[in-house]
Amino acid sequence: MESRELSNKNAEFVPSVYLAPTSPPKSQSNKNKIKKIKKKENSDKTTDKTENSITDLSTEGDTISTGMKKKRRKKRKKRRRSLHRSKSVTEEKGENKPEKEDFEMFEKKLRDLDFYHGFLPREDLQSTLQNPGDYLLRVSEVHEGEGKVKRELILSLIPIDGKEEDDKKKCRNVVIKRVSSNMFFCETSRTFETINELLAYYKKNSGTCSTATFQLKNPILIQPWEFMHSDVTIGKVLGEGAFGKVCAGTLKLKDGERVEVAIKMTKVSAFLSKMKIKEMMNEARFIRNFNHKNVVRLYGVAHDKQPLYILLELVKGGSLQDYLKECKAKGNALSNQDKIKLCAGAARGIEYLHNNNCIHRDIAARNCLLSDKDKSREVKITDFGLSRSGPSYRMKTSCKLPVKWLAPETISTFTFSYATDVYSWGITCYEVFADGLEPFDQITNAQCKTEIAAGKFLQMPANAPDAIKKYISEMIFVEASRRATMLEAAVEFEKFSGMCDSEDTMEAPKDAPLSQKEQETGREAMSQRALSVHKDVTSSNMIPPDVKASKFYHGAVPRVDAEESLRAPGDFLLRKAESKDGVVLVISVRKEPTGFTHIPLNVEKDLKTYYFDISVKDTSVIEVINAHLSRNVPISTRSGVLIRKPVFRSTWILRHEDVIINKKIGSGAFGEVFLARMVDPTSEYLLDCAVKTMKQEASTDAKLRFHKEARMMRKNYKHNHVVMIFGVATLNSPLLIVMELCPNGSLISYLRKNKGKVSLLEKLRFIYETASGLSHLEKMNCVHRDVAARNCLLSAKNAIKISDFGLADDRRLVIDTFLDKLPIKWLAPEIMQEKMYSLKSDIWAYGITVWEIFADGDEPYPGLSNVQARAKIVAQDYRMKLPAEAPPEIVQIVETCWDKNPDKRKTMTVHSNALQIYYEARAPPPFPITPVTANASTSPGSTPGTPLLSSTPPTPCLPMSTDMQGNQPY
Repeated sequence: MESRELSNKNAEFVPSVYLAPTSPPKSQSNKNKIKKIKKKENSDKTTDKTENSITDLSTEGDTISTGMKKKRRKKRKKRRRSLHRSKSVTEEKGENKPEKEDFEMFEKKLRDLDFYHGFLPREDLQSTLQNPGDYLLRVSEVHEGEGKVKRELILSLIPIDGKEEDDKKKCRNVVIKRVSSNMFFCETSRTFETINELLAYYKKNSGTCSTATFQLKNPILIQPWEFMHSDVTIGKVLGEGAFGKVCAGTLKLKDGERVEVAIKMTKVSAFLSKMKIKEMMNEARFIRNFNHKNVVRLYGVAHDKQPLYILLELVKGGSLQDYLKECKAKGNALSNQDKIKLCAGAARGIEYLHNNNCIHRDIAARNCLLSDKDKSREVKITDFGLSRSGPSYRMKTSCKLPVKWLAPETISTFTFSYATDVYSWGITCYEVFADGLEPFDQITNAQCKTEIAAGKFLQMPANAPDAIKKYISEMIFVEASRRATMLEAAVEFEKFSGMCDSEDTMEAPKDAPLSQKEQETGREAMSQRALSVHKDVTSSNMIPPDVKASKFYHGAVPRVDAEESLRAPGDFLLRKAESKDGVVLVISVRKEPTGFTHIPLNVEKDLKTYYFDISVKDTSVIEVINAHLSRNVPISTRSGVLIRKPVFRSTWILRHEDVIINKKIGSGAFGEVFLARMVDPTSEYLLDCAVKTMKQEASTDAKLRFHKEARMMRKNYKHNHVVMIFGVATLNSPLLIVMELCPNGSLISYLRKNKGKVSLLEKLRFIYETASGLSHLEKMNCVHRDVAARNCLLSAKNAIKISDFGLADDRRLVIDTFLDKLPIKWLAPEIMQEKMYSLKSDIWAYGITVWEIFADGDEPYPGLSNVQARAKIVAQDYRMKLPAEAPPEIVQIVETCWDKNPDKRKTMTVHSNALQIYYEARAPPPFPITPVTANASTSPGSTPGTPLLSSTPPTPCLPMSTDMQGNQPY
C-alpha cells in the first residue's frame, strides 16, 4: 500500500541513477529477459530484503546469450548463499545501504524537471490532473515492515481513453520500475536505459495501464502553492512537539518577494508520525484557497524533499488564550470594548469559513491567533486539523474532542454543523470575558457532558456587559434550531462595538446560495412545518389566485432584490422562494430600525386555512395580511415585526403574457434563448427582443446567477456599448430575462467567420467600443469578471455590446475561491494566486480580448492547456505577443493592461479616451461610430411603429451569452 508520508532519510530510492540526455529509446521486446530478472529479484527478497533494488542484477550488458544461462544461474545462487552467510556483517558495516550522496544527487536532478512534484500526496492528484494526457512525476514511499521503507518514482497521469466512462477522468499511478542500473520500464514488454528515454517514448507512443490507454501529452508544472526547500530560509524555533516543530522563517514567493512565514515541519526520523503528517497535509489542502483577514493564510507546501514544510502566515501575537492570561497576570486586563472587538473578529473569520462550506469543529481561544499584541490585535482563526466540508458532519469513529466547547447536539448525536461552530464561538466569548479562564473550570469533562446534555448552559462572566450576556444566553446558548447564524452574531457584536453602520445590519453575502441566505435572518423563516406544507400546496405554481392578482406579489425574486425594494420600516411584499422540499410563499418585511425578516406562509391540514402567525388565520392570504394591518398585530410573535405598507412590483418585473415567444435560437445546460417580441407598455407596438429563459430543473445556484445577471444589467448600465435589459418576468415559470436584440451574434463568431477579412480599421473600432463600454462599467463600480470576445455582441449595425453579467459584481473587490469553472486564460495573476477580482482584473481581461481581435478569434495562449498557461503566467511571468498586424500604440496599451502589479494598470477610462483619439484620427469622416439609443420604446433591430398585430417576420439573432452556445473554453 502506498504511503504518502515522509520518513527515514536512509530509505531506499529505487531508481537511484542519473538522468541521461534524451536519446531515441532502445526498445527491447524480450519478455523472457524481464521475467527472468524479475524472478531473480523476487528470489532475492526472500533472502535479504535490504538487497532489493540496490545490487545490480545484470552487470554484463543488455544481451543474455542462451549458452550462458545455466552458468549465470549457478553463479547467482552461489552469490546469494554468500550474501546470506555475511548478512550480519554487511548490515553492521552498512554495505547494503545506498549512499546518501547518491540519493541527494538523484533527487536534485529530478528537481530540475519542471513537472516533478516531489512528495505530492495522492489526494492532490484529482485537482491537479484534469484532462486526458495530463501527467506529472512524483515520489512515494512504501513501508515494507520492520522499519524498512522503499521509495518509488511514480508517473501519475490521466488516461487518454478508458473502457468505462469513469476511466476517462480517473487518475492512474504508474510505478517506474528498475530492474538494473540501466533498465527502467512501465510495461514489461518494453524497457529503457534512462528515465528520460522512457518519458520521451511515451510522449510519442501510447501505453496501457490496467483497462486504459495512456500517453504523455501535457506535463503539469509546479502549482502556485508548491514551493522548493530552496525557497525557504529557516529561522528560530517557535515550538516543538513529538512529531515536529514550528520555526519562523522567510519564503521567496513566485514574484521574488520575500515574506515572513511560520514553518511547520515534520521530524523525518519519527516513524510513528505517519498519521500526523497525513493530518498536516489534509489541513493544508483544506485551507489552501482561504483568503480572509481573520483566517490564518497558507502560502503553500514545500514537499520536493523531506522534511515536509507547511508554510503559513507568521502571526506574531501568539494565541488569544495566552494573551488574555498574560494581560490578567500583569493586572492589565482588556476593556470590554476591546473584548467585544476580539469576539467580532473571530465571528467574521468563522462566518467566512461557513460561506466557504467549512465547519471548523474546534473553535476556541487557543485556536485563535493575534496579529500583534499592541496595535490592531486582529484575530485569526487557525488549526484546521478537525475541519470538514459542510454543512454538516457526523462522526463515525471515536476521537479525542474538547468536551467543554461542544454543542449539546454534538454530545448527544455526534453531529457537527455551522450551528455547532456558533455555539463553540459563544464558549470562546466566555473565555474572552473571563480573561482566558477555562469554561466549566469547576467540573470534570464527564460532569460537563451531563450538564450540557440536560440544557444547563454556561453563564457569561459577571463583568460582561448586560447586552452581551443577554444576546449570548438567548441567541447562542440555545438549541440549534433557535441559534443565531454566524453572520447575525458578527453583525450584532460589531453593532455593540460601533464597528459598522447600522444600515448594513442584515446584509448577507451576495453570492451565498438561496437556501443559506434564507437562514441568515430569523430562524423561523424556513421552518420544517412551512416546507412540508408548501411542498403540496405550491408545487406546480399553485400560488393562491388572490396572491397572483395582488400588486405586491413579486413572484420568484431572490431575497437580495426583495430587500432592495423595502425602503422604510414596515414595508413588505410577497414573493416566491424555493427550497429543497418545494416552493414557499414568503412575506419579506423591513424591520425597525434596520434589518429584514422573511417569514413563510403556513397552511393548516385542510389545505385551505393560511397564516403567518398562529394568532391570525383565514382562508384568504390577502385577508390574513389585511388583518395584521388593521389590528396592528405583528406578522410573527417571535420577531415582533409589524407590517405597514405594501410595496408594489417595480416596472422591471414583467408579465409573461406581455412577452411573445417566437423561435428558439440557442440552448444550454440550464436555459434557452428565444427570438421574441415584447409589448411596449407605453404604446401599442411590439418591440423585437431576445429572451433568455431558465429551465425549471436548473439548480438553485444557476437560478441565483440568472437573477444576479438581471439585477446587474438593470442598474444604471445604459450605454451605447452595453446590452440593455428591458425587464424580468418572475410571476410564473420559467423565469425570463428580456433584453435588447443583437442580431449579428458574438464578436468571437464574427472574427472566426471572417478570418483574414476584417480590416485593421474595423478591429480598431472594436477595441475602442469595447473599451468605451468597459469604461462606463468602471464608472459604475461594476466588476464584470468575464470580459472576453465571446461576451461582446454585435448590434444590427455591428456596434459592440458588452453582455453576460452572470459573474458581475458591484463591489470593487470580490474574492471567489472557486476557479474550476472559470475561463483560466482570461484571468489576471492576482485571481489565480489570491482569487481576488477587481476593476483592474477586468483591464487584464480586456488586454486578452484585444489579442483575440487581432488574432481573428483564436484562443489565447495557443498550444497551452489551462494548467500550463496558468503555471507560465504565475511562475514564469509569461506574456503573449500580439499578432504582427497590431500597431505599436495598441501593443503599448496591452502591455500596460498586463502589468503584474494591478495598481500600475491604467484605468479603462484612460484607455478609452486614448483609443477614441487614435481611432478618430484614422477613420474616414464622418466618425463612423453610430450611437445606439437604448430606451423603453426602441431597440436595435426593432422598427418603431410596428403595429401590435404586425405580420412582419422578426429578425433572426444569435444567443445572448456563450453558455447558451456551448463554446466557452472552461
